[in-house]
Formats: sequence, structure tokens, C-alpha cells
Amino acid sequence: MKIAVACQGLDVAEHLPSATNFTCYFTESFKIVSVQNLPIINSSVDEWAEALANIGIDILLVNKADDFTLQLFTSRGIEVFSSFTGTAKEAVQSFLSQRSHELDLEFKNHQQGVNK
Repeated sequence: MKIAVACQGLDVAEHLPSATNFTCYFTESFKIVSVQNLPIINSSVDEWAEALANIGIDILLVNKADDFTLQLFTSRGIEVFSSFTGTAKEAVQSFLSQRSHELDLEFKNHQQGVNK
């Protein structure tokens, strides 16, 4: 899974349009395997969405963003999750932990259904 975080430096940007860079995390089995910084230089939000789609980003983590801005990313197949704060790494670790827990619950529920 490839996850981008809209940042101001190392921290999650308060609002998506105020981001100065995207920190991109490449993960395997819910663990971070590599990190890449993608600076934002004189480009529009639409161009940001296109750039992230071009490098295969699956997930975008933000603090806040308006519906129009979010649509630019979702229309390119990038799922957007909001309300993240702190450092980019903390946001990704929180997201991965939550996703892992959700999958674990799904598996347990499935196993209970099979064993009935």
C-alpha cells in the first residue's frame, strides 16, 4: 500500500491547500518499508492529485480538506482519510494500526461464521 500525507514540513498540514509537501510511505504487511518526500512547488491541487496518482498512491491522509479538493483525489482512485494530526509518521502508523485492527476483526468474524 502506498500512503501519502499532506504535510507542512514533517507535520500533517492543518488544511490540505496549505501543504508544502507530501511525505509518501511505501508499506508492506502494515509496515513502512520506505519513505519519499514530494515537495510542492508552484503547482495546483489538481496537479498534486495527478502527481500522486502517477506514482501509484492509494491513500491520502489529511487533517482537513473541502469536498471539492477531496474530489480531485478520489476521482483519480486515491482514498482520502481526514482528521489526522501530529507528524506524518505518527499519522501513517495510526492509520496502519487501525487498518490492521479492522482486518483482524473481519477475519475473526468470518471465522466465527465458518465455525457455526
